[in-house]
Amino acid sequence: MRVRAFVVTCVATATLGAVGAPGALADSSAALPATPSFQVGVDLTSGAQLAPGLFFIDPHQLVDDIVTGPEIINNAGQVVWYDPLPAGSSASNFQVQRYQGQPVLTWWQGTGDNPAFGAFAPGIGQGEDVVMNDRYQIIKVYAGDSSFTPDTHEFYITPQGNALITGYTEIPNVDLTSVGGSPDGTVIDSLAREINLSTGQVLLNWSAYAHVPITASYALPLLGSSPWDFFHINSISPAPDGNLLISSRHMWALYEINPTTGDINWTLGGKQSTFTMAPGASFAWQHEPRFLSPNEIQLFDDEEGTPFPSNEPQSRAIWLHLDYATDTASLIKQIVQPADQPETGSQGSVQTVPDGDVIIGWGSSGTFSEYNSQGDLLLDDSLPPPSGTVTLPNGQTVPNAWSTYRVFKENVEHAEPREQMLSA
Repeated sequence: MRVRAFVVTCVATATLGAVGAPGALADSSAALPATPSFQVGVDLTSGAQLAPGLFFIDPHQLVDDIVTGPEIINNAGQVVWYDPLPAGSSASNFQVQRYQGQPVLTWWQGTGDNPAFGAFAPGIGQGEDVVMNDRYQIIKVYAGDSSFTPDTHEFYITPQGNALITGYTEIPNVDLTSVGGSPDGTVIDSLAREINLSTGQVLLNWSAYAHVPITASYALPLLGSSPWDFFHINSISPAPDGNLLISSRHMWALYEINPTTGDINWTLGGKQSTFTMAPGASFAWQHEPRFLSPNEIQLFDDEEGTPFPSNEPQSRAIWLHLDYATDTASLIKQIVQPADQPETGSQGSVQTVPDGDVIIGWGSSGTFSEYNSQGDLLLDDSLPPPSGTVTLPNGQTVPNAWSTYRVFKENVEHAEPREQMLSA
């Protein structure tokens, strides 16, 4: 057995643990080409001092006709490790988390679009959540049940060992005339589930349709289409007060919910915001909000929501201050997307690492960047050019572009490019 151990500092806890020593998965990958087809191009600012660590990405295409999978790369764009998935499948939300006191690799894998939800509901995946130990061995898979299938967007392990997971389901016979739809339409409901990851016990089932009116959506039914994805949940994370923070892309809003009752405590952004949004604080089609403190939230502000019109010309990462006394949200700072990149129409992420650097995944733009704490660009990485073209259900032909849903950087010691690992 080839052994190349490396050490990951879990950002959430700053505790060292071994995540390396390729086991069964690394052995089985020895027959793969030495260089995967999804190498990353690197543009490093002269003299830049990068945060230590490796990047965790999930490269995938609009249509996955090339073998891909969760991938770890170093600052030079070299592949340290990746797990090739079956053709037609892709990975999402690949990162380091902690489970049962140990650092683990986690991701979602499956089909990135679920045909059951129709041509006008892109980005709704159907698959399973995976946990891999420090020897690259899968130790836990959660595939849901007959009423719930894990979706692409969220697989978050809490300090208590529970998992926060997104899912979708259909609700038929819904009157959509109030939003320009059918009087007998079908709604795609967004679901938030919390489970005990060890036992599978379901602790929370939250339905957006049961708590948020469809008229608050900015993603109106296209051409009267049905089923209609009115909410589009894309993240769940803990709030400092013990509640949960849920992001709705199509509502342009964040919701703090009570995990016991499911009630909404407050809404940030969108048509029904309980906070006044100060100049520069509003956002649209956003992804991955996270509390940094009880009064500060960071999030990725797409501003474009393909296939819907763009709200602003550039995407950005933003940090918001919440004043609970005045119910006001104000902009602390922002990092605006490089002008030479196409606006992010889907996906995206932002992470602040311990030394203050900021890692931004520009989602559908096919790039990701590292900035220092002053907002200076240090590193700009890019996935390969599009692989051919794809014909959409409406007949439109578009490039089969690469993207990565989220990008994380974790502090790592003793990492080697994948080619060296396999030849050892």
